[in-house]
Amino acid sequence: MNVIEKLLTEMRNEMQEKFANIENSIAKSEEKITANIISNMNEKFSTLCGEVNSLRTLTEEQEKRLNEIEKKSVQRNLVFFGIEEGEKSYLELEEKLHKITKEKMKLNISASEIESVRRIGIKGIKTRPVSVTFTTLGTKIKILKNKKLLEGSGLYIKHEYPAKILKIREDLKSQQKLEKEKGNEAFIRYDKLIITTNKKKTSNKRPPSSSPLQSHDESSETRELLKTTKKHKVNNLITEYMKPSESTSTEVTDRSMTA
Repeated sequence: MNVIEKLLTEMRNEMQEKFANIENSIAKSEEKITANIISNMNEKFSTLCGEVNSLRTLTEEQEKRLNEIEKKSVQRNLVFFGIEEGEKSYLELEEKLHKITKEKMKLNISASEIESVRRIGIKGIKTRPVSVTFTTLGTKIKILKNKKLLEGSGLYIKHEYPAKILKIREDLKSQQKLEKEKGNEAFIRYDKLIITTNKKKTSNKRPPSSSPLQSHDESSETRELLKTTKKHKVNNLITEYMKPSESTSTEVTDRSMTA
């Protein structure tokens, strides 16, 4: 019996050793397979990230070009508010504009100086403003120089902006109001809010806790330019990508120029 028990013990030990070797071999194979899979995924993910970054750069460049095109498309435009509706044709609306510029603004604007006139918005209860495109920037400037002559007439003029810029300017108005309440000079230039702080007036006051961007003038004033920037971050490894992402940082948006 002792011999049999000894043989059984040896067989059991041998089997256990073989099982252990098999388990180790499987574990090593799994590690190797996993490492290869992750390596391949990282390589493909890195390539994909590069393509995404290229597409993002291309999109940003195209957006800049589009914004520039939109800006230039209304560069020679002015919007007239308060012109009574009721015209039955394009020529009648153009005639109304000629009458205003001649009788109220003391300007002799010829038909060749006006490229187009059109009402903006949907016809309803309120009088729709009139968008006017001039053939030259000089004519637009000439109109703006005499816009004070419209005071008290119920008519007024503003620059025309693309729809996106109008939204930005509208959002900046509340911030502009807050800056003025602080005693700062603030005005909107196109899509940016320009803030001018007078050091003499604010020297005894506690300085603001934070400011997105500051640059100093040669005089005793400090100009603050606020601009929204969205920071994009793309990890090159999928293992990093799977980690909790950091929140995108944003800065306060600057926007636009008042008429």
